[in-house]
Amino acid sequence: IGGSGGDSDKTNILLKQAEWATRNGETKSAVELYINAKQFNKAIEIAGKNNWSELLLEIVRKLDKADRESLSKCGDYFRKMQMPNFAAEVYEKMGNIKELIEIRIERQEWDEVFALAKKYPDLNSLAHYKYGQWLAENDRFEDAQKGKFQFAFF
Repeated sequence: IGGSGGDSDKTNILLKQAEWATRNGETKSAVELYINAKQFNKAIEIAGKNNWSELLLEIVRKLDKADRESLSKCGDYFRKMQMPNFAAEVYEKMGNIKELIEIRIERQEWDEVFALAKKYPDLNSLAHYKYGQWLAENDRFEDAQKGKFQFAFF
């Protein structure tokens, strides 16, 4: 008997156990079984709806960085849960630096924003624009004007 048949049997058993656990209200166990069966989308859906950040993070760390759809779903759930550091880990793994910088902007982590902007020059104007906007909104108009003036010479 080939190895792939055994893997398929194991996956089918795990899926049946996950379905049984779901029917019997043991949803956390079901998520773990879906993870073991590599049915990540189903695990993400259940863990996300239940705000189980630790299980979502476990899934993120098992996913391939090329699985952008699943990673993006995890990032969205972390943002809904107001867990920006976990969301940032997801976006960094995906290489989605624009989302990563947006999270840092939302959290007003300006040193991190400008470090990312320096590393990824295509995001430099976004970083400076958002910082200038934040300065102006926080009654630091003079600082915002100086920043814009300096930005013109970058």
